[in-house]
Amino acid sequence: RLLEKINEQFDDKLSLFQSKLFIICSTFKLALSQLMMIWLPSLSSKSLNDKETH
Repeated sequence: RLLEKINEQFDDKLSLFQSKLFIICSTFKLALSQLMMIWLPSLSSKSLNDKETH
């Protein structure tokens, strides 16, 4: 019974950890996509400007 209790606690911690990990991952993905949307247009416009000047 004690072992079962320990296993239950471990399962709870594991599920909590997985949910936290999922939240962190989704937040990171969202931030990354927003960064890409900010960075990519400026990068592409810079490269276009470089081509025009050369």
